[in-house]
Amino acid sequence: MKEPEAPRPAAALQTVQKMKDGSGSSACTHAADCFLLAWTAGLLLAFLHTERFALPLAGLLAVSGCFLLRGRHRGYIRAVIAALCGLLLGICVWNVYDAAVRRPLLAADGQTAEIRGSVTAAVPLAGDRMIYTLRTEIGGIRTSADWYAPADAPHLEPGDSVTLSAELTRITQDYRSHTADYQAGMGKYLRIYRAEVLGFEANGGFSLRRVFSDYRAYLTELIASRLGETESGLLCAMLFGDKTALSDDVSDALYRSGIGHITAVSGLHLVFFCALIAWILRRLTASPKTVLAGCIIGIVSFILLVDSSVSVYRAAVMVTLHLAAPVFGRRSDSLRSLGIAMLLCTVFTPYVIGSVSFWLSVSGVFGIAIAAPYLNKRLDLTGFPAHILSLVTVSAAVFPASLLLTGESSLIAPVCNLIILPLAAAALYLGLILVCTGGLTAFLLPAAGFLCRCTVQTAQAAAAVPFSHIGAAFPAVRVILIAGAVITLLLFALHSAPKTICSAVLCTGLLMSLASLAQTFMQRNTLRIAVLGQRNECVLVLTEGGFTAAADMTGAVRDPAYVQKFLRDSGISRIDVLLLPDAGNAAAYQQTFGAHTVKDLHISQTNPWRENLTVCGVTPFFAGDAVQEIRFADTLLRYDGRTAEITHGDTHILALPADADSASADAVIRFGKKDASAADLCALRLVPKQDGNNQLLTVSGGAITRTAL
Repeated sequence: MKEPEAPRPAAALQTVQKMKDGSGSSACTHAADCFLLAWTAGLLLAFLHTERFALPLAGLLAVSGCFLLRGRHRGYIRAVIAALCGLLLGICVWNVYDAAVRRPLLAADGQTAEIRGSVTAAVPLAGDRMIYTLRTEIGGIRTSADWYAPADAPHLEPGDSVTLSAELTRITQDYRSHTADYQAGMGKYLRIYRAEVLGFEANGGFSLRRVFSDYRAYLTELIASRLGETESGLLCAMLFGDKTALSDDVSDALYRSGIGHITAVSGLHLVFFCALIAWILRRLTASPKTVLAGCIIGIVSFILLVDSSVSVYRAAVMVTLHLAAPVFGRRSDSLRSLGIAMLLCTVFTPYVIGSVSFWLSVSGVFGIAIAAPYLNKRLDLTGFPAHILSLVTVSAAVFPASLLLTGESSLIAPVCNLIILPLAAAALYLGLILVCTGGLTAFLLPAAGFLCRCTVQTAQAAAAVPFSHIGAAFPAVRVILIAGAVITLLLFALHSAPKTICSAVLCTGLLMSLASLAQTFMQRNTLRIAVLGQRNECVLVLTEGGFTAAADMTGAVRDPAYVQKFLRDSGISRIDVLLLPDAGNAAAYQQTFGAHTVKDLHISQTNPWRENLTVCGVTPFFAGDAVQEIRFADTLLRYDGRTAEITHGDTHILALPADADSASADAVIRFGKKDASAADLCALRLVPKQDGNNQLLTVSGGAITRTAL
């Protein structure tokens, strides 16, 4: 008879369990994590052209390795070596991509080439125009390019092929939306504005992409027919990433309240979708393998159905790893999964490292999957308090990326996420049920519309709260934020106490506020002149001592969104004086400046209206041909509708059309179709172009400095 096995010691059982679930803390485990994180750091350093910081960082890692080698932590030398390899490999991969792909594509700017591409996406524009995204080959390099097709161009569907004789144009920066950076994050460097169609071929066969495109169009039309414009626009934005029906006012309110992420189809939406599929399969007593297979099918369908972003692919990797862990008898590791997802998203497409959505998604996942569980475990929180702390942690984790990459971030995001996000999530779940049932559950749309209406109204009320957001206009604020984020991450890596981590976060916020106040105090006697515009438009925004004046110089502005963005980035909510050359474009300012207060409106024209109407909430003053003089702080502004004369102390600045006679001043601002005259003294030659050639002049103590916006 076999004797019973002697009980194993607790330490041995613990070791066996760690081997089973992969939760041990071995050198190999640390090496893998260090390699993944260092890879991302190296790629980011190369992308930002700051490889010079890589050498001291590598030296620091080498010194640390020598110290560990001689100490009692000798086993962790592998982690240091892995970090060095990841750092150098990330830098090399970006430089290879830059030399082999990015630079050759940028060099094709202005060239005309015959290209053949397949349509991967089609977005309608006003006037029956379309934007077709073509997957094509330019100079032997596979890439994507957007073709701005005219109204008389052949109508194409996803999957169709087209051959063009196209003039290639480099995507340039636009102050309003930083277009070049945003498109570069998706691997797009060229656009097609002018092209001759040489031929096209409709894909008459089966196309999975077209099937999902038609299905999405069917659901979009169904939602629009059952709900109002605002409700249907928000629901379609949440479901498919289609924000064409979402008004600017609603979009601004969502982002200012800190819940704008719900309109960008991201990893959150994919998690909701897979959670719904997994819940249904588990209710049917499906095995883990069946749940994994069903979710993989759902992930592929979701990617084909929506306007996928980098965060969706990252979330797809993380969800797959999380669901696959039980199948292979292991426990999922959030940090490892995040690192693997970041590696897979960037190893073949290094440009993703510059994607805004990528970093917002990564920071959000770090908050919800790593930071929040750590804090809850250390504080021993469960239930509702744990959910509240998780919500606050996620908002804090996303804050640095949001502020640095978008220029502003919400200060009331934790509260708004607590109040508004459940409403939006409920509406999203009802929409996902509609998607899964092929529209058979359309009776749920009124409830989804009610939830969307509540979401919009609550967000608009929250966005109207003073000091609801903070901007990153001052360099000191950005430096403090970066330093605080690095210190906080180090504290997490060192397993510091929650009190220490919270103190670091609070100190960072306090220092940012003090730096912003100090910068504002130092600039109280400084005149700032922003020259804003696109194409042949030009608007001057003057600020000094808390006073703001905006002067439209051309009367051609049809969408002053760039003016609104400058005011928002500068933390300005009130315009003391708005100067317009005529009443023709007053409606454009009224529509765009809904979130800003206009105190006085002056129009250089006799009254063309029979009744006293209000524009931007005020009754305009019609000055006719008279020169208007606006005095504020140490500045005098003289404006006649076409020219502006600015006097600040002994400094004299003129703003003139490009075709006006030469003039002498300390600085001359030119705008219009022609270049500034070379005879002008210190002419700045600021001619707003289509790429948003916007500049900021700072006048202080008789000195004039100029920076690009």
